[in-house]
Amino acid sequence: MSGKIPYEKSNNVETSMFSTNGRITLKSFLFRVLICAVIWGMFYSLYYYCDIEYQKCERSEITGTVLDGYKHIELLYLITRNIAFYVVPLVLMIFISLQMIKRIHDTNHSGVFILIPLYNIFLLLKNGTREDNDYGISPRIKKRTPKFNPKY
Repeated sequence: MSGKIPYEKSNNVETSMFSTNGRITLKSFLFRVLICAVIWGMFYSLYYYCDIEYQKCERSEITGTVLDGYKHIELLYLITRNIAFYVVPLVLMIFISLQMIKRIHDTNHSGVFILIPLYNIFLLLKNGTREDNDYGISPRIKKRTPKFNPKY
């Protein structure tokens, strides 16, 4: 069997978006990266709005403490800054890394190749194998040709 990883043909291409099993096409990968960019953009916009409000409050010297001398808007500003710049990017980077591994599986390579800096970009943009490979069945929709049934 030459060291290949067996798989069951009855399994679908992808069982979960949050696992490394299966294969995805380049189109699916780019769509998921776009979704992640939109999510990060929404959180960054929320941070930007809170930053503007925070700047307004600093100029007007609004009083009222919530925790350890923080103003209400300062607390909101700190929370959104930490979420927008630390939590959300970390979660999205993990999600995109999982998708990159699936994309590399589509080219019939191990997910370890994600660690090689320029080669992983080449593999991400390379066309995947059209037929089933060691990492699962093909994610591409196979065009079905109608069978010719001549009437005798």
